[in-house]
Amino acid sequence: SEESPQARAARIQRLVRDLSHPEFDERERAVAELTAIGEAALPDIRQLLAAGDAETQYRVRRVFHGIRGFSPEIDAKGLRTAQLVADLVALTPKT
Repeated sequence: SEESPQARAARIQRLVRDLSHPEFDERERAVAELTAIGEAALPDIRQLLAAGDAETQYRVRRVFHGIRGFSPEIDAKGLRTAQLVADLVALTPKT
């Protein structure tokens, strides 16, 4: 049977959360499922480019590339954000 729009939206939100799941297999499953869902998943994953950690941003770019192919805008934003995070970590005093 076909998935209702509400059920699909809930599944996409769960999969987006799973991009940061502690278990590697769950993170990989989320990438594969979001990529298979396609365009409908893009609005939910775009928000993670600025909010997610570096690994989550990497997974978001993988999903985006799987759906749309290479995108300089997504890559540049993700790389900039990852660099900012790395710079902040380097500047954080060690206690």
